[in-house]
Amino acid sequence: MSQEHKGTALVTGASSGIGAIYAHRLAQQGYDLIIVARNGERLKSLASRLTDETGRTVETLVADLGSKVDLARVEGVLKQDRSITLLVNNAGFGGNGAAAFCRCKQNAGNDRTQCDSADAANLCRRSRFRLARRRHDH
Repeated sequence: MSQEHKGTALVTGASSGIGAIYAHRLAQQGYDLIIVARNGERLKSLASRLTDETGRTVETLVADLGSKVDLARVEGVLKQDRSITLLVNNAGFGGNGAAAFCRCKQNAGNDRTQCDSADAANLCRRSRFRLARRRHDH
């Protein structure tokens, strides 16, 4: 466990899989965390485990990033929390086929589902300069 504090990482899609692995490794490297996902129980369990194992501060934010309201809440946290120096934008398709960042609809005359992933790209794009300045100042 690293004792050096590297700022706070906001990790989306953190309740399981790759997102949970990123959260664990970042906490081990010295980041405090804000973990974001739809499943509040899994987030709470992961936050408790990470805090116990690493001693890092871990906050949870239950949000469905397919919802404009929830996406705006996450973006608000990114704007307001000056301790955030890293964004891991890992939210994506869940096991039930729902898209966390994508607006999906059936394409008329075609079986394929089209997703507008502009929300995810815009979250990263709007955050990149702010986070770069914070990392430089940190």
